[in-house]
Amino acid sequence: MPPRRLTRRSATSSFLPSLNATYNFNDRSLLRLAASQTVNRPEFREIANYSYYDFTNNANIKGNNKLRTAKIYNADLRYEFYPSKSELLSVGVFYKHFTGAIEQVTNSTNGSTLDLGFLNAASAYDVGVEVEARKGLVELTENPFLQHISFVLNASFIKSRVSLASGDDTSVDNNRPLQGQSPYVVNTGIFYQDDDRRWQVSAQYNVIGPRILFASSNKQNFSLFELPRHVIDLAVTKGFGPHLDVRVGIQDLLNQYTRQYYDSDRSGGISSADRGAFGRFRRGQYSTAGLTYKF
Repeated sequence: MPPRRLTRRSATSSFLPSLNATYNFNDRSLLRLAASQTVNRPEFREIANYSYYDFTNNANIKGNNKLRTAKIYNADLRYEFYPSKSELLSVGVFYKHFTGAIEQVTNSTNGSTLDLGFLNAASAYDVGVEVEARKGLVELTENPFLQHISFVLNASFIKSRVSLASGDDTSVDNNRPLQGQSPYVVNTGIFYQDDDRRWQVSAQYNVIGPRILFASSNKQNFSLFELPRHVIDLAVTKGFGPHLDVRVGIQDLLNQYTRQYYDSDRSGGISSADRGAFGRFRRGQYSTAGLTYKF
């Protein structure tokens, strides 16, 4: 069998302007404005015109040598307030417009196999709000233990929509979110740090909203959603003497199920009417223990 000939892609140049401006109201608060144009170029596996098997999802994946570079127009407005050197309260709004957004899609036309590929959407957008906060208790209490505790929060709430080309066979799913984009992301944590006694303890929590794992590419298949799962990570570090640190940790303490469902009613989300389960499995906990010796 003769070797497969790869299609040579012509070189492209991109103009990527950006603007960053800051206005300081005083020493503790400021306003940031940012605007930029960026690109998302296809990866080799996305444009390579051959099939390979994905053992994680039990799927056949084939690249698309007609993929175009996606253009992204970004705008961000953010207010930041610093009550102290170690504390922060930030609220921002952002908008992203995609031209030719690259999405991973399912090309399957029957239930026996899962065939995946890549396509350019005509356009898409993200619009959302982001809140970030860091707060310590040192100024709120005289208790020596509580003074070493601090909290961190980062949360984003996003709305995204995709517009497909007028000639696409996917018009039935033309009012869905962008593939891979969650409507919300929440990260929070509580931290205890005592430098004198060399204790560091942390508990962190993460959850992301339901997102499209693979988007529908024709009227014979459905978009595949991944549902939220709650993740908690714990870590403890204790120092002994001037050189030795002992650290133990547990990642994904809850070990909840990863749940994947087909959007069988094409509603742009998963409801009680969607009964087409694709996958349900646990990723497993990950525990670590280690010693660090500093010379």
